[in-house]
Amino acid sequence: MSNIIKKYCHEVALNDFKKIWVVSSVTLILILISTFCFAHKGYQSIDWTFPYFSGAANFERIFDWQISPSDFERASLLSADEYRAYNHQRTHDLIPYSYNNYGYVLVVLTSQTIFPFTGDLEGVILFQLLVHLAASLFMVLMVLRSPLQRYGFLLLYAANPMIVYFTTFPFYYFWMFLPSLVFAVLILNPHWRNWWVFLALPVLLFSLLVRPTTVFLAGFFIVVAFYFATTKAERLRAAAAGTLLVLGFGLIAGQSSGSPWHIIYVGLGAYENDFGVPDMDDNRGFEYFHDQTGVNIDTSLIHGNWNDPEVREIYMLTLKDRYFEIVKENPWPLFRNAIMNALQVFSVGHIVD
Repeated sequence: MSNIIKKYCHEVALNDFKKIWVVSSVTLILILISTFCFAHKGYQSIDWTFPYFSGAANFERIFDWQISPSDFERASLLSADEYRAYNHQRTHDLIPYSYNNYGYVLVVLTSQTIFPFTGDLEGVILFQLLVHLAASLFMVLMVLRSPLQRYGFLLLYAANPMIVYFTTFPFYYFWMFLPSLVFAVLILNPHWRNWWVFLALPVLLFSLLVRPTTVFLAGFFIVVAFYFATTKAERLRAAAAGTLLVLGFGLIAGQSSGSPWHIIYVGLGAYENDFGVPDMDDNRGFEYFHDQTGVNIDTSLIHGNWNDPEVREIYMLTLKDRYFEIVKENPWPLFRNAIMNALQVFSVGHIVD
């Protein structure tokens, strides 16, 4: 009898290994094919990309964000192909940088450590592909159960050309997937919920440190975790996790001088309107500010006035005042925009060109 049991266990383990091997191989092959066919060939403007890579190259201690003007002058002369293969230099002529969120500096620092033999942009692309592969394998091997779920996920997400397009773009957009990942696990795997609420916290906080625009999804994760709680102890755990998330986000917000009013104002241009914002372009905010103050916004990294905290503060307050004027004049288009945003976010997204 013991031999029969051993044989059965061996066959089960062998079958499980074969399934894991097949699913893992298919995942890897599909992602590689999609990457080969649909990888992003460009990168964000150097004025926005350089601070993260120079900050990582000159890293001394966390949240002390220093960038190199001399290295910027050197890097700005490179062609697109040369810059993708460029390694940002550690120099002594450093200046502080305070705009945008710090988290992507840590992403770049990690990629520079793992892939020191590549250019910095190439290295971060490889790192993001590695994380994408790991996250996809985690979902298909640990979370999703049926073949339909697994292969549907591979086609609709893991190897989706649109997802791969952002994964291979060396900027922070890719990392906004993290709250969706932990939320999906919360929904799909009830047996993990008790401890998943706390395990997800550092993932959510890191995502917010990279790009805080997913804060509402992070908060919704806590709300749903509380909803699923069936005992007092589980509700207390969800409440404690929510408290830690709020405290952590407060610390993250304190590390950035960014403000949402530029995005909120420019976002009005996503839909036809009578507010003087014809499209969703950063320049619409700059144009309005110039009309009101006569000051031109210059976003060039080293010498532009966009890097002056006082100028940015006046700019944000100007757009904030205009937004609330619009709210008082005619709030109904804003409700329409909110509904359209919700419908598109949970379906095809906002289609631009």
